[in-house]
Amino acid sequence: MPCYQDRARLAFAAAADAGAKLPKGSMGLRPVGGAMLRAILLRDGSNSDRMAQEERQLRISLQKMLPALVAVQMSEPMAVADSLLSAHRSARVTTPAWDPRKQLDARDTSSAREGLLADSRATTAIALVSAKRPGMALQELFSDLWPSLDVTDLKTVDWTVIRDKSAELIDPLTVYALGFATEEYALSNLPTDAPLRATLLADALASFERVSVILRDASAWSERWPYLVSLSQTARDRLVNEESAVRQAKTLRAELRLTEARGVLEQARQRHPRSIILRQELVQALIDEAQLSPDKQQDLLVQALTQLEDEKTREPNLPTSTLFTLAELRERLGKEIEASQAYREVIDRSDNKTEKLKARSRLVVLQVRNPD
Repeated sequence: MPCYQDRARLAFAAAADAGAKLPKGSMGLRPVGGAMLRAILLRDGSNSDRMAQEERQLRISLQKMLPALVAVQMSEPMAVADSLLSAHRSARVTTPAWDPRKQLDARDTSSAREGLLADSRATTAIALVSAKRPGMALQELFSDLWPSLDVTDLKTVDWTVIRDKSAELIDPLTVYALGFATEEYALSNLPTDAPLRATLLADALASFERVSVILRDASAWSERWPYLVSLSQTARDRLVNEESAVRQAKTLRAELRLTEARGVLEQARQRHPRSIILRQELVQALIDEAQLSPDKQQDLLVQALTQLEDEKTREPNLPTSTLFTLAELRERLGKEIEASQAYREVIDRSDNKTEKLKARSRLVVLQVRNPD
């Protein structure tokens, strides 16, 4: 049995020590105030000692989280993720160490643990995804939301069960985090032609759409997390509409932010691997960047050529404008025989007189270079 007399002596000593430091002496000390009493009365089996321990524990967790949240956009993602993960796991400890000197900072903690766990669970998952750890994010979400599930190997998880359980979630931040982690896990861990990849991307889309519905139906949520409205809409757009990526890339290219434009298009290509317009925009972005980056020119042109060669393999009858670009890239990279073949195909198929003339002129140049 614990020795309550020893604890009492320590608690009174801590109270006297704290009271001596107050301007009005110990008369100004309120170890158990109205907020603490309300919290105690609202919870079965609680007592002031336990409530004070939990309050201190949760406050420390928040103190860990807040700086990390502020640093999300300006710090290394994994460092932020580690900080949030530490705070979240600390909050899950239900038997914090007892220290009488820490019991005098009582606050109203009704539902504090539940709220903190929900928020930290979601923000931790988002941070882990930003740190390129979507699998870890999903495992953290699943183990916390549904402890009975075995999530050791995500590729063997019964995703039908996950889908059914996630449909019961009503916290939009958690639903968004689940969709975000699912989307990135599918893109980074599963082959393009894997059936599970398509299934998970569909699940992610459903999550983003649910977030929009929840926010629309309950104004309290959108007031608490106003940024979720645009985040969920952006997430939905990137899965269903490649045109949004094309528009963003064109804007970046117009501002000569060519590397960023290429990144946007490459990410969009992961979600829409068969999109012709995305491939064409990516090729043009690579060519533009090559022109302004002499040190990386060869590598960028090879990437552009690879994109077009892959497209021609899948679709032999490319548009003649695309075929002309393919011929130019082959020529610039020293593949003159293949370039001549492409120029001849443009001449044979194109209805554009200017395009035909350009192809003929390039073909003549190549024939002069290689008369044999």
